[in-house]
Amino acid sequence: MQTIDFIVFYAYLAVVLIVGLTMYRRQHTEKEFFLAGRSLGWFPLGISIMITMLTAVNFAAFPAEIFKNGCYVLIALPIFIVVAFPVSKIFIPFFQKQKTSSPYAFLEDVFDLKTRCLASILFMLWRLIWMAVALYASARILSAVTGYQLWSLILICGIITVAYTSFGGLRAVVWTDVAQFFVLLSGIITALILVSLTTEGGFGGIFANALEHNVFKPVVPYDPEFFSFDPTIRTTFWSGTIGTMVAFLARYGADQMVIQRYLAAKSLPEARKSFAFNIVCVLSILFLLVIFGMAMHSYAVHTDIMGKFSKPLKYMAVLIRSLPYGAAGLLAAALLSATMSSIDSGINACSLAWIKDFYHRFFNKEEFSKAHHIRYSVYFSIVIGVLIIVFAELFIIVFGKHHSIFAMVNKVINGLGSPLLVLVVLGMFKHRLRANSVFWGVIIGTLFSISTALFVEHLALHYYAVVNLLATVAICYILDFVFQKNRLTAVGDPTGESVGRPSPMDET
Repeated sequence: MQTIDFIVFYAYLAVVLIVGLTMYRRQHTEKEFFLAGRSLGWFPLGISIMITMLTAVNFAAFPAEIFKNGCYVLIALPIFIVVAFPVSKIFIPFFQKQKTSSPYAFLEDVFDLKTRCLASILFMLWRLIWMAVALYASARILSAVTGYQLWSLILICGIITVAYTSFGGLRAVVWTDVAQFFVLLSGIITALILVSLTTEGGFGGIFANALEHNVFKPVVPYDPEFFSFDPTIRTTFWSGTIGTMVAFLARYGADQMVIQRYLAAKSLPEARKSFAFNIVCVLSILFLLVIFGMAMHSYAVHTDIMGKFSKPLKYMAVLIRSLPYGAAGLLAAALLSATMSSIDSGINACSLAWIKDFYHRFFNKEEFSKAHHIRYSVYFSIVIGVLIIVFAELFIIVFGKHHSIFAMVNKVINGLGSPLLVLVVLGMFKHRLRANSVFWGVIIGTLFSISTALFVEHLALHYYAVVNLLATVAICYILDFVFQKNRLTAVGDPTGESVGRPSPMDET
């Protein structure tokens, strides 16, 4: 990277920090800090939902998948349209009408307090691991592009993200997400245009190269195993559709980071519009990343470096460093924006989970001033941010420069998503399972999910979410059957269980 690239890169960091910190003066209540006063429209929320779910891991993994294995991954794209119906018709209206800022508060009404707390703990554990991996992954890629030390990039990026998130609240998160989306979009488009200008035949040459080198498989050439029911094949039509559907339902229906945006919308129509706009944005970005993966392949072929590296990320780094006129700095900023937008959302959502589901319920049952509540929200946001930085730095020591960390941790993340989805859906539909059955079933299901991620090797990646979902449901029903036969009926309560009630502190 040249001097102009570093200027562009640092200018991006400065602008994001300034935009985020300017929102601090508007933080007068927890409702403002966590939900932006329920005043946001569909445009910023739609972009925020999209870019919240897109990290540098996705930014790098999608083109790398195209580069190395072809277009199998495209089977996941239509699933965004498929899940739009249940999310828009069932999940969004359910959460939008909630009068609390805690998305999991309804579980206390349906089951009990410990089940509500379990949902928040699962969410925080899920997203804490996810954010640390996202920060580590983006720093790995940026280190290859900029030449900076890995630990320094983690520290710089982490501190800046923590700063504007902790003081600016959700409003700062959403509007910096909007800015980061356009940085990401412009970075990808600029890179594609510049690569096409250096490729014989332009974009047509990029696609011709992809066709010649079988990048369009499983369509051209046709892969007969693509419709196989063999669960050990890396990617098939069935694993790609069913597994992705479960993962997307967990993402858009049970993840507090996304649910928080439904709650922050002005109205139900605005929330639905934001989700629809999110689908448009994410499909646009992913299609561009598909072309970027093909451009990486074309660049490697035409510069005679194909086969020089064993990892697709090396080719991406070489391609980015070759871009002129500050484009490398812009794309480096785009890589960083994909991660910062996810980390800032995760920090704010984890802070909300702690404040509403634990702090107000167990540590601060008295009324304090609004400034007191905001101060503690800021403090906990900083604590979460510090933990993310520490965990990301520890990944350097534990995993060194090996890439196996990404596949392994992504399996664990999917494993935590499925049990949380089971818990939320059972609560939404007020299923007549007993609270203890659900509580212990989800805990055992989570442990089972982590075990499959760590010890089950020969299973299609997309199937982990499905297996974890089915196992958690089965465990809940088995435990309910066992508890029903062996429980001792409490006096005056035929179920032997008490149902909790939400605290007045939950209302915003």
